[in-house]
Amino acid sequence: MADLAKVDWDTYAADYDVLRLLKPYDDMLRLVAGFVCGVSGLVVDVGCGTGNLSSLLDSTKPDRHIVAFDRSKEMLAIARRKCPRVAFYEGDLDEPLVLKDATCDAIVSTNVLYTLADPAASMREFARVLKPGARLVVTTPKSGQDNGLILKAHCNSGKSNAHWMGIDSLDRAYALLVEAGIADVHIPRFLSVWEINQLIAAQRTYSFFTAGDLSQLFIDSGFTLELVGQTYADQCHLIVAIKSR
Repeated sequence: MADLAKVDWDTYAADYDVLRLLKPYDDMLRLVAGFVCGVSGLVVDVGCGTGNLSSLLDSTKPDRHIVAFDRSKEMLAIARRKCPRVAFYEGDLDEPLVLKDATCDAIVSTNVLYTLADPAASMREFARVLKPGARLVVTTPKSGQDNGLILKAHCNSGKSNAHWMGIDSLDRAYALLVEAGIADVHIPRFLSVWEINQLIAAQRTYSFFTAGDLSQLFIDSGFTLELVGQTYADQCHLIVAIKSR
């Protein structure tokens, strides 16, 4: 189980791909990929993790060139095995991207912005490397997000939100998964990811935005909003925007 003193993204890599078994997570990836489905040229996946979105982008439009960045060596090792055509780079996502100005045709970033030391600086960096009129698609956990509701959506549970919200222990999470009929073989990995996500949600150093604050961050960074919505069982914001200057 996770070290509750901090989030170790390299350790998380061992169980990260169990997220692909979560229906809300898979739905989120496919939704994000759909917003850049017609984009050719250079598409950048910022905070690619183990390459789940990069792999999907590569398979849906093989003629595009995908470059992906992450700070975790272990996650990148898995991503490279999964997606040999994608160019993966290790890098501190709080530092400038090693990309030239106005060279990218799209940027996607799923559930990364909230972990960055200065989200506003990162948004300005996205604007720097995107071509005018290019698209940026970002998902990020919302303020007040509840991981129990993600499990509820995966299980397609008919129980009330209150039944799933505020899970405060591994025993309670285990009981809910058993009650919902999740296969025993998957439960330990689900619990590992749930525990880490609970830790993430409690990190005061992370930025959990309201929809209004996140929208304003995009506007202040030189983007025109196309869509402001929710995904990942409505526990994450989804913003689609165009570089306007």
